[in-house]
Amino acid sequence: MDLVLSELVANASVHGGGGEITLSVGHAGGRLLGRLVHRRPPAGDLLPKLEAVAQTSRLLLGESVKPEELVESSRGLLVVWHLSEGFTYRPESDRSVTAWAVPGCSCGGVW
Repeated sequence: MDLVLSELVANASVHGGGGEITLSVGHAGGRLLGRLVHRRPPAGDLLPKLEAVAQTSRLLLGESVKPEELVESSRGLLVVWHLSEGFTYRPESDRSVTAWAVPGCSCGGVW
């Protein structure tokens, strides 16, 4: 959850063009649930670059990629998608809403 939270908050602040960010985190059914609302019209790339998707696929298949060949951005959302269940992104006219769940919570339902 720490990695997912830090990636999404960093994306909103670095690539989102400013605006207020509200983050909600909860627990249900052995999963940690998150929702990030960015109050500003969506801006920039909303999906990972195809080159990053291709490189990530190669890495997951065990192929080697030289560090200097890796694309500079777009890999963070792929990490979030692989670590999450039910990842959704909804752009609206004045804000964007991202929601996700991370399975396997070991807190025993007590917060």
